[in-house]
Amino acid sequence: MALPLNTEASGDFLPIIKYDARAGRLLRVDRSPHADGSGWGKQEIDISTGVSFLADMAHIEVGWISFQTGVPDFSMIRIDQLATGGSFPEKPSPDHRQGFRITVQLAQPPGDVRQFSHTAKCVVRAFDALHTAYVEGLEQADNKTLVPRVTLAGTTPVKTYAPHGTTTNYAPQFEITDWTPRPAAFDEVLKNAQAAGGSYDDDLPF
Repeated sequence: MALPLNTEASGDFLPIIKYDARAGRLLRVDRSPHADGSGWGKQEIDISTGVSFLADMAHIEVGWISFQTGVPDFSMIRIDQLATGGSFPEKPSPDHRQGFRITVQLAQPPGDVRQFSHTAKCVVRAFDALHTAYVEGLEQADNKTLVPRVTLAGTTPVKTYAPHGTTTNYAPQFEITDWTPRPAAFDEVLKNAQAAGGSYDDDLPF
């Protein structure tokens, strides 16, 4: 089953992990307020080796994402809503690209709940393949109430040829290594999103 894809923040939102396709690295982005109260700072920590995370694949969002202004703008719908008659959102602007967003929980310290989103085609394809593996895994009776534990098993170089030269990105290889009980925190995220009008806090300054 393929996925259907071809201002100052208050600090009251989920932190993120992100994937740098140019370097082939998975990063944890930690944020903390400046001591002088002037705003927020961030630290990117490479977690590519040995990391795993629980993924709320049942409620992955698909749609349109723009990073043009430095603040991500999301126009998304959950795939479970698509399956019950929801409509794929219209493209809000020429700057928006198709992508996904998902809630994850790190299996290693700090073990918190975060969001992961991307629009790069090599990453979208990798998550499409992961979603297919997830659906196939659900066919096993013991997995129906569980969520997958996912690891970054490696990367594959992907070359793009253009008139101005060749660029190389690194496609992630995500694998399901285990199935585990669904964290209560995932349901809390869904509850908070519904209370906020059906979407997560999009006011992330990176």
